[in-house]
Amino acid sequence: RRGHVQSAFTIKEVRELTKLPNSTFHVQRDELDAGMDDSVSQTVLKQSRPKQRIDKLLRDHAIAEEEHQQQLGKNNSSEVHLRFLWNPVKFQQSSAQSNRLGSVVFERTNLVEDSDNNDVIAQGTGEFQEFPADLCLSVSDFEGTEDFYDPQKGVLKNVHGRVDVPNSDDTTLAPLYVSGWLKRGPTGIIGTNIPDAKDTVASILQDLNEKSKHSSPKEEQHHDSLSLKAILQEHGVQVVDWDAYQRIKQVETSEQHKRHPDQPREKLTQWDDLLNAAAVTTK
Repeated sequence: RRGHVQSAFTIKEVRELTKLPNSTFHVQRDELDAGMDDSVSQTVLKQSRPKQRIDKLLRDHAIAEEEHQQQLGKNNSSEVHLRFLWNPVKFQQSSAQSNRLGSVVFERTNLVEDSDNNDVIAQGTGEFQEFPADLCLSVSDFEGTEDFYDPQKGVLKNVHGRVDVPNSDDTTLAPLYVSGWLKRGPTGIIGTNIPDAKDTVASILQDLNEKSKHSSPKEEQHHDSLSLKAILQEHGVQVVDWDAYQRIKQVETSEQHKRHPDQPREKLTQWDDLLNAAAVTTK
């Protein structure tokens, strides 16, 4: 939907795409240029060394493709096209099989500056193009219906993971917390979720601490009865705490358990094995 500057992939991931065996990688220089029309993207690129490396890799490949269009990957059996500034708007059924996907209609976008958040938003231009397809992988398919959902960004409005619930008296919603893409949008890599989750958990702990400071003994007793620990105990759920996890880790990293000495660990995949390693007995 947006440009390569807003993309979440790493240079390692892009480089691997360019080196796939029996495959030709394609990227269009005009789309790279169009993704740099706004000042926000220019500033992000200027201030980010990783983004600069990605930009150079993509541009070098686009230029090489233009210069050697006839020879580049002519004997390869597959192609990978990395496209930017296209927003999928409609699925079209196959003309041969009505229950199968035949193509996806995309709308060309341009980048509009969002001054409030120092970011850019993909805005439709009214130009559409149909791309043949028989498989579509959706990686960001959630949407909210509440007043605190931001449909433009695809996130719940929040501050450090605290959802901005308009009616704070609604006890079915408040307090409400969020992490991951629903918190920050479809950005980042797997490692990004670690500081993201820590940020939200810090908010939860801070709120719990503030609540306990101003609670009466009666309120504290009520809160204890609704605590996660109390609910789990009431339902007979066996909890694996941090110490128990460390015992699991000790088993998984032991030389006796690993299949090869160079392995960092051999994961336990069966529930009973995990509980046994954690020294928790099943019912």
